[in-house]
Amino acid sequence: MSSKASIKPEDVLELLKAGNRRFIQGNSVHPNIDVQRRVELSQGQAPFAVISTCSDSRVPPEIIFDRGLGDLFVVRVAGTIIDHTVMGSVVYGVSHLGCPLIVVLGHESCGAITKSLASDEEIQKEPSAILALIEKIRSNIPAALLQGSADSSVITAAIHENTKAVVKQIETEPSIAVLISDKKVRVVGGYYILRSGNIQLQ
Repeated sequence: MSSKASIKPEDVLELLKAGNRRFIQGNSVHPNIDVQRRVELSQGQAPFAVISTCSDSRVPPEIIFDRGLGDLFVVRVAGTIIDHTVMGSVVYGVSHLGCPLIVVLGHESCGAITKSLASDEEIQKEPSAILALIEKIRSNIPAALLQGSADSSVITAAIHENTKAVVKQIETEPSIAVLISDKKVRVVGGYYILRSGNIQLQ
């Protein structure tokens, strides 16, 4: 890519879309993973996108976007939630590393969100650390919880609802909101489909 100062959010979005197309077609080029790149990055990093996504082992951003070392600033937590410390990582990627694009990436069949739709009785069997995670997810998906079931359509709706809630959280973070207002940063939501590898981006 060109110098960091000239990169627009829209340019980065197209770059990510192109990488995902290569991945879908089985034509990944695996850029920026050679020895020279490794040596260059020992002097510092300049990623061009923050990817906030789930910890799910089936959703590795560098692979599904066909990018390499130093390209993406990845923040991963089960359920793609944002709390104060996770937000700190996202803000760091924008404020200190200059990333002009933030992608909040949900995915098909998210286990954390599926578990959050279970009954209170079932959820109470989980360890306290997982209960805290579920509580945060549940605060993001009130409409899905009102359905009172966890069939596939409700799970999918909950995943999209959660992604939208996280996008809104990031967009209203004061330090990021200023950059969005100045058109220096953009936040987009996405949905990854496991079998096809397709990433549906806004």
